[in-house]
Amino acid sequence: MTTWNFGGDDQSEISATSIAEDHFRRSLEEQKNWYITLLESAALWSVPEERYQSRQYKYLIGGEAFDLYTLGERLYNSIDDPELKNALPENEIVAFLFFGEPPIDLEADIFAEILGSSKYSAYLNYWYGVMVEEALQAAVTGEIAKAKSGFLASDISLVNATFLRLYELDWNTLFSKFRASSRIPRNANSSLVEMKDFMYWLFRWRIKESEPARVASDTRKGITKLDALRSLSRQGALARDQKRKIVEMNNMDTTDQFLRGFGSYSKRVGLYSTEK
Repeated sequence: MTTWNFGGDDQSEISATSIAEDHFRRSLEEQKNWYITLLESAALWSVPEERYQSRQYKYLIGGEAFDLYTLGERLYNSIDDPELKNALPENEIVAFLFFGEPPIDLEADIFAEILGSSKYSAYLNYWYGVMVEEALQAAVTGEIAKAKSGFLASDISLVNATFLRLYELDWNTLFSKFRASSRIPRNANSSLVEMKDFMYWLFRWRIKESEPARVASDTRKGITKLDALRSLSRQGALARDQKRKIVEMNNMDTTDQFLRGFGSYSKRVGLYSTEK
C-alpha cells in the first residue's frame, strides 16, 4: 500500500484545514479561477478524514486513493459568505462535483504540478480504483441486462451476475470479505464512505485475481463508459436541475441525505481521459 503523509508536521487538524480554506476563500475573493483555486487548496490539504458540519468526510480511500471531489464539496461548503458562494458558476460546480467535468482543460503535467506529485498519484488511484471501477460495473450490468431482458435495474440477481462476471464471487461474499479485511462488524450500517472503500477494494481484488490481459480489457471498457457519461454531462442530459443539486449539497447533514443527493446520478465521470 502506498503511504501518503497528509500532515508531515505537528499541525492540528483545525489549523491544517484552515490553511486550505483560507487560500480557497481569499483566492475566490480575488476573483481567481475557482477550479485552479480548488486544486491549489487541495495541494495544501493535509487531513485524510474529518467530521465537519455533522457529516463525515473521507478524502483518502483505501489508504491510497485521493477523492478530490469530496474535498471539493467540503471546500465549497466552507464558504460562509452568501455573496461569494452565489458568485460561483453553479453549472460548473455541479458538472465538476457530480460528474467530474472540469470547467477548463488542463494538461496532465500542469494538473500534476498544481496538485503535487503525491496527491496526483493518489488521485489517479481514485480515478482508476473508484470511478473507472464503478463505470466498469455499470457497463457490465448494462450488457447483462440487455442480454437478459427479464432483469430489473435493481434486481439483486443482476448485481450478482455482474459481480460473478467481474470478480467470480457474488456481492455478499465479496462484501463479507471486505468487511473482514477492514475489521468492520458484519452487522454495521453501511455508508457512502464505506461503499467507496469497498469499490476500491474490489478494484484491487480484480487486479490481483485476474489475468493482466483481462485487467487491461476491462479497464478500457470502464474508461469507455466514463467517456460516454462525460459526453452526456456535456450535453446536459445528466444535469437538468442543477439548482436542486446545489441546494441538496448545501443542506447535506446526514449520510442518508448525502446518499439521496447522489442517488440519481451515481456514476461520476473522470477528470479527463487520454486512453481509448
